[in-house]
Amino acid sequence: MGEINLKSFQEIVTYTARGLEPYRGFPQFYSAIPFILDARPQCHIIIMADDKSCYSRQRDDGKTWLEAMQSIVPAASSERVHFFKFSNYENYRKILRFSTVHIYLTAPFVLSWFLLEAMSCQCLILASATSPVKEVIKHQENGYLTSFWDSNIIAQDAIKLLQENSHLSNIRFNARKTILEKYDVSKSLAAQLQLLIFQIFTKQYLAKLLHCMAWNYQAAKQKTFGSTGDCGQWNFLKAE
Repeated sequence: MGEINLKSFQEIVTYTARGLEPYRGFPQFYSAIPFILDARPQCHIIIMADDKSCYSRQRDDGKTWLEAMQSIVPAASSERVHFFKFSNYENYRKILRFSTVHIYLTAPFVLSWFLLEAMSCQCLILASATSPVKEVIKHQENGYLTSFWDSNIIAQDAIKLLQENSHLSNIRFNARKTILEKYDVSKSLAAQLQLLIFQIFTKQYLAKLLHCMAWNYQAAKQKTFGSTGDCGQWNFLKAE
């Protein structure tokens, strides 16, 4: 990772996203950094994301959210806080493998593949207790849930996990197990194909059904039911 030797860091808190923005809880995360650094003197913060908004609106003052937060929370501008742009997949996975605690925050919005990838790498996840996340993260089973809004709670929960990290290998194991059992491509792709086939069949069936109902309705009005026609086996109305 450039000039940084990740192996030399005793503790690493990671945060990854496409962009640094409110939808992914960046302001709250950034505000939590000084508390984490004060409580854990050997801890480093690794942030991998582009300095842009992907889903949130742009700021009215023209600043990026990182620039704004750096002026609001100057204590987070530490030599123990490291920023990386999302350069390539291998560097991204390397960061995750060295992570002590991985923080994932999101508003009730589309769940990011970033969370699933972190779980696959057996990261110890601290994630926001918001609707999309709670479908995947089960508190104290395959990860931990925290506040989306309260930076103090985020920091306290992260500090606790850093303290207890050596005893939580089962949580890491369960995180990857969740991915392998439910989100592995061999299973998810098969499920998607099955759903697609079902939808195609359902649409064809409904189209045939509606066509035959219309045919039978006209036949009932004209009392011309018989054995002829392509909808004979679809008669839903009886001629009087």
